[in-house]
Amino acid sequence: MPNDVYSLDGRVDHAINDNNHLFGSYSYYHVSRQDPPWTSNAVVGNGNFATQYRTHTQLVSLGWTRTLSGTLVNDARFGFNRDYAHSDPIGVTLGKSLAPDYGLNGIPKTPNTAGLPPSKSTASRAWEPHPGVRSIKFRRRGT
Repeated sequence: MPNDVYSLDGRVDHAINDNNHLFGSYSYYHVSRQDPPWTSNAVVGNGNFATQYRTHTQLVSLGWTRTLSGTLVNDARFGFNRDYAHSDPIGVTLGKSLAPDYGLNGIPKTPNTAGLPPSKSTASRAWEPHPGVRSIKFRRRGT
């Protein structure tokens, strides 16, 4: 499974004088990750889980600290955060339903439709053994 992660962090501190201090920082985080289909057939194996993820995050912070007196400090800060996250299904096309190809008709199609719709199957048993101890006894008659 391809998994690519890298990040970058930087910070600069500067003292203008004894009473004024500035700082700035920048962070970048990148992830490119893939969850592959559970079968070699991407259409059948997609099941809303086989996905290529791309995430980029950036953060900028700025700060200014000014000492006004021995008992009074002013601290101003600014921050900006940007997140970009995108995911695409693997082996299928968004907006195209393949359900009719497998005999599944009448399923609504949306721009996010891809491949086959998710399905859930359950099974129940008509008869289940009851827990407990079972025993068979034999007795020999005396002569």
